[in-house]
Amino acid sequence: MRIFGSFKDFFHDIRTQRLRTFLTIMGITWGTVAVIVLLAFGVGME
Repeated sequence: MRIFGSFKDFFHDIRTQRLRTFLTIMGITWGTVAVIVLLAFGVGME
């Protein structure tokens, strides 16, 4: 029952704090893209 309550709180927080959720997802996406681009440049320079 505790796990169900945690998921319920999780989804409630996502719905109520949309800006924070959006900015977090954008930050993770931007960081991942930056790492991939830097690795591609490194491989391309070899």
